This record gives sequence, C-alpha cells and structure tokens, in this order.
Amino acid sequence: MAGWDVTPLGEGYAQVIQVDSLGAPHLGVSTGGQLHYQTLVDGSFATQETFPSTTTFALDNVDKPFFVAKTGPDFSPELIYRDDQGIQQAIPIANHRVGTIQLIGFDSQNRPHVGYNDPDTEELIHSRWDGVSWTPRVVATGSNFRFANSWFTATIDANDRAHFLWDDDSDQLQYAEPTAMGWTIDPLFMDQDVFPYNMQIDQQGDIHFAHHVFTGSLLTGGLFYGVIEDGAPRNERIPVAKNFGASRAMIVLDDDQLPNIFSYDAAFRAPVDLVHYQLTKDGWESTIIDTHPDPQFSGPDQIVAAYGGGRHHVLFSTGDRDIFYAVQTIPEPTAGCLLSVATAMAVHARRRRAARR
Repeated sequence: MAGWDVTPLGEGYAQVIQVDSLGAPHLGVSTGGQLHYQTLVDGSFATQETFPSTTTFALDNVDKPFFVAKTGPDFSPELIYRDDQGIQQAIPIANHRVGTIQLIGFDSQNRPHVGYNDPDTEELIHSRWDGVSWTPRVVATGSNFRFANSWFTATIDANDRAHFLWDDDSDQLQYAEPTAMGWTIDPLFMDQDVFPYNMQIDQQGDIHFAHHVFTGSLLTGGLFYGVIEDGAPRNERIPVAKNFGASRAMIVLDDDQLPNIFSYDAAFRAPVDLVHYQLTKDGWESTIIDTHPDPQFSGPDQIVAAYGGGRHHVLFSTGDRDIFYAVQTIPEPTAGCLLSVATAMAVHARRRRAARR
C-alpha cells in the first residue's frame, strides 16, 4: 500500500494543481487576491510568477502554463502566458464581465478551451481559441447561470469535445453531452438532490464524476461516485466512516483508468480527515492522508488533486488557511500488488458490462 508525504506550504488557499509530462507538480496558491504559481526548485516549492485577479491555470501539451485572469476592462477575462521570448502576452477571452470561468484544458491540437457563465444573459458558454480568435458557443441557458459564482464543472474528451455538468435551480444534475451541432442536455438522477464536484473522462470515453447527494440523512446521503457508460448513468454511495461535512471532493483517474476520490471526513466537532478513496477488487477502500486537529470548519476545506508520474498529488488548504501538499510514496511493486490491480480492473470491467445490460 502506498503511503503519503505531507508538506506544509504556509498560508493561503489551494486553487490548482497540475502534473507535467515528467511527473513534476505545478501549484496555484491564492493569497490576498493573487494567484502564486509555484514549482519545485531544489526540492522545495518556489513562486515563479504572481498574477492578480487570477484563480486558475492549466498546462498545455508541452507543459507551458496558461492563466485565466479577470484583469481586463470591467474585469473581463484574459488568457495570460509567456511567449517563446519570455514576454508576457494577454489574449482577451470576452469583452464583458463573466461569472465563474474555467480553463478547461487543451485539446489534441493544443488549442485552449474555456468555459464560463454570463450572468447578464444567464448562459453557460464554451469557447475555443484557434490561434486567431475565440469561437464562443452557448452550451445551456438557465436562471442558475445568473450569478457571478455559478458553479459548473467541465472537461475535454479524446475527440476534442467539451462536456459539462452542473446543478440547476432545483438542484437537479444536468449533463451537457456534445453533439455535431452543439450539446444535448440530459438530466441525471432525477430523484436525487445533487451537487457535482468534478468530472474525468477515461480512455474509453466513459465519464466519471464525484458528487454530493443531499437526502437529509447521514446514512443515505453524502459523497457519491457517478459514471456514464455508453450513455447510461449510474451512481453509488462512497462508504465514508464519519460522513459529516464532506463539502469538498475531487475525482482523479489513475494509469489503470480506475477512479480515485479525495475528500474529507469528520464527525461533528471532531478532527477532520483528508481521505483517499480508491476502487479495489473489494470495492471502495479508504486511506487517511492527513488529520487536522481542529474541527470543521477549521479542518480541510479546499481540495484539488491530480495524477501523474505514477502517483497521486493533492493540494489542500484548511479553514484557517494552512496549505499542504501531499504526494504518494510508491513502494516497489510485488506480484500480489500487480495481481490486486489486475483484479480491480477486472471487477471494474464486470461492473461496466453489468451496467450495459
């Protein structure tokens, strides 16, 4: 079983973590309304650049960082990067104010995709840069997009198509499936009150997502894992130990395309555990990465995670603004370990087949 090394990074808020092609982590830490972009230098994290009014970044296909900032007129968004000469460049994304904005990622042609909501038109927008201009398209329209902090999550598949998840004004989970003409909006789990955290797409095109289901009971609600396989959605509750206050979670796929979920767990007024939930041959197993001695909401709050270089990386910050970086320590593989992974993959494959029947 892999262990974890946890390193304190000072004060602030965990915003972004990405892992480059060499397995090195890149961090985005927010303090004082500024995003500090950090990388490892001689074994310690050092700030390389600082950007105001910035909340996110992503690495392109050659590991160059691109940042999204609301620094234009009326706080309109811009894509910021450094060119081959090291000169900072800014590309306006929209000429008006936007709400939540995400740099979704880069497609196979290394074109950036962004998603944002327009509070004035109450629209969810996808836009792609082709090297000359942006092509914005409306994904969905709804009154839930009227807020400056409207929430959605998005990702890009292997065919360069953007997928979106959000909860509407009725807390109904909505999925925007890309088509040749745009997107088809499908409600998921109509009998459940759902909030989505994030989504990932595996090599087969199946969509995996972490979400919270509100039932009014700690025994039936809480953290859930969802998947859409061949167009068929299903979800299952993650068997957490304490199940009080899991208001943050993130799903990551590993090299074997198996889902891993990072969240925190606590009993009422008790220390808070940051937990790694991993699908194995026996179902979901959990490992406590770190325990914060103070109770919710001073315990782990912001959680972002990524996978690369054969290990998981987690950046998290607490309610009292302490930031930590956690990385898996990988033991030498044994025959039993390799068999366990193979068995887990076989179990996952059987679940796929059963869901398709």
